[in-house]
Amino acid sequence: EYNKVNATFDDTDIWDVTDQFDLVVANIISSVLKALKEDIKAAIKPGGTLVLSGILAEEREDVEAEFMEGIALEKISHEVKGEWCSLTFTRV
Repeated sequence: EYNKVNATFDDTDIWDVTDQFDLVVANIISSVLKALKEDIKAAIKPGGTLVLSGILAEEREDVEAEFMEGIALEKISHEVKGEWCSLTFTRV
């Protein structure tokens, strides 16, 4: 528990996850994010938040487009720090 937030972390492989979560965070390079996108998106509860990082800034638009396909996600924000980028979505 930190800042009154109770969180549990697990290192289960994404393809073995059967539950859905309020928050899903994936910090992996773009090619792996895109390869696992359906499994990652399936793990988000409706109304939940997805944070993707480990994305090269030059690949942001491609990753964003890939994740906007299929299960309805709404982009909340993106942040760039140097050559790296993160994306935040809400599952609609």
